[in-house]
Amino acid sequence: MNEMKPTSLTIYDLDALQNQYIMESYWSGALVINLALIEEFDSAGLQWLTLVKKNQQARGHSLTLSDVGDDLKNAMALLGMHSLLGVAHVN
Repeated sequence: MNEMKPTSLTIYDLDALQNQYIMESYWSGALVINLALIEEFDSAGLQWLTLVKKNQQARGHSLTLSDVGDDLKNAMALLGMHSLLGVAHVN
């Protein structure tokens, strides 16, 4: 299982994130994206996570999001993405 540890999930990071995702997921199906180091994010970054999740599912592989901070959890819940991404939201 491979692991990605991005520090930012914004529209400006998507090209690099997608390239890293391709490299990380090519040889190993299961993927963990550790979000502990996230300093900033936007809706484009969250949409990218949903794209990765759907791509992994289509390939029959898993995606685990680990160390998701409360700000990210709340943003995912606000946008209705928490269930799809398998993340419990904070009340």
